[in-house]
Amino acid sequence: LRSSKQAHSEEVTALNEDLEKLRSDVKTKEGTIGDLQTRVRSLEEEQTVIVAKHEKEGSDMRNLFSSQKDELTMELAKVRELHATEVDAIESELRSSKQA
Repeated sequence: LRSSKQAHSEEVTALNEDLEKLRSDVKTKEGTIGDLQTRVRSLEEEQTVIVAKHEKEGSDMRNLFSSQKDELTMELAKVRELHATEVDAIESELRSSKQA
């Protein structure tokens, strides 16, 4: 009976040690999971900032190009008007010289 109790006690001790080892492993894994979750959140925040920055840069570039396009369109209209005025003047001179 005594050796049976001793064997049972040793088995309980071994099981308790195994249980403590498993608890320690679980804590370690929970810590790792927590670290990974924190890292994922950090990366998601970083990605959000980068996406917002790129969207703003894209918007700024579109606005700049639109503004430059408007300026070039106005300049082109002025040049066309000037050219048309010069053509009219030349045609008028040609008509005058033919009549003379």
